[in-house]
Amino acid sequence: MKPSKRKVISRSPSHTVRLIHLPHVQPDPVEADSNPERLFIHIAALYPFIHKITDQPFSLELGAKRYTPDFLLEFKDGSRLVVEVKPESRMKEYEELFAQAAKKLNAHGYEFLVAKDVDITRDELATRALRIRRYCKTRFNQQACKRALRIVEASKRGVTMRELMQTHRISQEVVLHLIGYHQLCTNNNLSIDERAIVKSAKKLKQEIANEYQSHAIHFGSWFDTQERS
Repeated sequence: MKPSKRKVISRSPSHTVRLIHLPHVQPDPVEADSNPERLFIHIAALYPFIHKITDQPFSLELGAKRYTPDFLLEFKDGSRLVVEVKPESRMKEYEELFAQAAKKLNAHGYEFLVAKDVDITRDELATRALRIRRYCKTRFNQQACKRALRIVEASKRGVTMRELMQTHRISQEVVLHLIGYHQLCTNNNLSIDERAIVKSAKKLKQEIANEYQSHAIHFGSWFDTQERS
C-alpha cells in the first residue's frame, strides 16, 4: 500500500467537492467527491463506534492497475474497513477489481465493503441520517439528556421511541441528539419512527462482542448492504 497521490479537490466548475465537518467524531473534515459519497459520510458518522473517517487513504497496486479506495473507516476497537462508494449501474465493470482489492486488503488486516448508491438512499436511509446529524449542532438541556440515558440503560431490551416520548415525556429531538453523539442507537437502518427500539451504545457494544469479530465486520450488517428482492 502506498499513500494516495490522487487529489480530490478540483477547480472545474462542473465538479463540486464538499468538505464534510464531523466535530463530534474527528477534528479533520472529510472530502466527498460525489453526492453518494457525501451521504455515505453522514451515515457512517452515526455508527456508534466510528473513530475516524479518511478519504482516499492510500493506493493499492493490483497487477498493472492502481486502485485508490474512497474511504478508510477506523473503529474504536482498532479494526479497519476500506469502503468504495459506487453506482449500482457500474458494479459489473469493477467486479474483478474489487475482488482483487478485497483479497489484498484482507491479507493486510482490513475489511472491504462496496457501498452502492442504492444502498445509501434505500428506504430514505440517507434522509434519516441527515435529519439526525442536524441535532449534532444543537445543544439540549443536560438533565434531559441524562434522564433519557438512564431510562434506556435501565431497560434490557431497549425502549421504543413512542414510549420515550409519550410515557417519559422525552422529546424526539433529545433522542436524536444522543444518537448523533453515539450514546444511544436504534436498529440497522437508523429507524427513528415511533416503533423504533432505542438502546444504549453500551448495550450494542456487548451484542457485537457476542456475535461479531469486530466493529468493522459489524458495520456491514449495520449498514445492511445486502440486496433486497
